[in-house]
Amino acid sequence: MRRALELLPPAQRQALGLAFFDELTHEQIAAVLQLRLGTAKSRIRAGLQKLREQLVPLLGSLSVVLLTAVALVLHQQGEERGVLAQGERALDLVTSSDVVPIRLEALPGAPPEAHANYRSRPGTPLAVLSLSKLPPAPAGQIYQAWLRHQETWLSLGTAVPDAEGKARIVAEGSALAAQPEALEVTLEPAPGSAAPSGPAWIAWPKR
Repeated sequence: MRRALELLPPAQRQALGLAFFDELTHEQIAAVLQLRLGTAKSRIRAGLQKLREQLVPLLGSLSVVLLTAVALVLHQQGEERGVLAQGERALDLVTSSDVVPIRLEALPGAPPEAHANYRSRPGTPLAVLSLSKLPPAPAGQIYQAWLRHQETWLSLGTAVPDAEGKARIVAEGSALAAQPEALEVTLEPAPGSAAPSGPAWIAWPKR
């Protein structure tokens, strides 16, 4: 995936980076790059198409190694296509100007600049949680995000922040099609818990 991104034309790589990593909308990307809105959207679509074209042949070439590996390779291809398709849907959600993010704020004990943005669309079973300014988790622990719906906590997934404290969780499920009652990110024993048990670092509504 990293190699495929590096092979993209600079203009497409820049547009995709602004969209997915900097969380800018199509309109904001057009303004930053001083492009017409249609041009910015075209660069993003073209970049995604090139990624797909580069990844599928790479995965397909693995099937020539051994006959016994064919099934595994095909399964991996399906998973890669699924991840890419999910990434496209998440990118659309993050860049859509009609989606208003829910902001999770730092709680006592967490760095005051720590926060996250949760994006979802009513009726769509997909959500994206973008975390920022989180310090590294202590040894043996991991950040885990939670959504409360109908008094039940649902795990959105776990995250390991990068050197800048950023991480992203893309989650899918029928419960995500409705507005959450609450959101929080806790520290849990690695590799994660079935229910929130550790201290909450950021949350919405802030308590």
